[in-house]
Amino acid sequence: MDQTLENLSDKQLIAKVLNEDKQLYGHLVNRYKNLVFRVAFDKMRDYEAASDALQETFFKAYRNLDRLKKPESFGSWIYAITINVCRNMKRKKKDHMVSIEDIDKGVFQNKREEKVPRYDEEKFRALKAIIEKLPQKHQEIINLRYTKGFSCRKTALFLGISERSVVNRVYYARKLILKMFKKKGLA
Repeated sequence: MDQTLENLSDKQLIAKVLNEDKQLYGHLVNRYKNLVFRVAFDKMRDYEAASDALQETFFKAYRNLDRLKKPESFGSWIYAITINVCRNMKRKKKDHMVSIEDIDKGVFQNKREEKVPRYDEEKFRALKAIIEKLPQKHQEIINLRYTKGFSCRKTALFLGISERSVVNRVYYARKLILKMFKKKGLA
């Protein structure tokens, strides 16, 4: 990003976008894309849905930029748009949703259509419940590393943190999960 543009406030940058150069909107996107993505990922719990929400959010913000009464509050405005976009996406998605019971049936059937022993199913459900109780930063790490299969490097780039931080968060998240698993008598 150009150093002079980087030093501009949101208000100044928005004024330039509205009056001079529409291309400068990309600088606002770069400034807020990590925040928007994290909020969207937190709400959607899915990488692709969060990516779609990110694009939709910035598109809606761009279309309505001239209606923003307080350009200095662009950050809170974009946050509110993100929440609304996610809410709308979830509402539309409900029509196409499958129940958790259907998912569980599919997850616990092997190729010969035999059920996995009930004990394993209980462990899996307990694990899902425990992960949902973890602090947000640990949930993100576990979901990206184990659900989405991201490497440490890809996770670090995705979250904007160091690879060492990824390793540390995975370590502490696993430690918390094991502790809660033991508390439930499943480990």
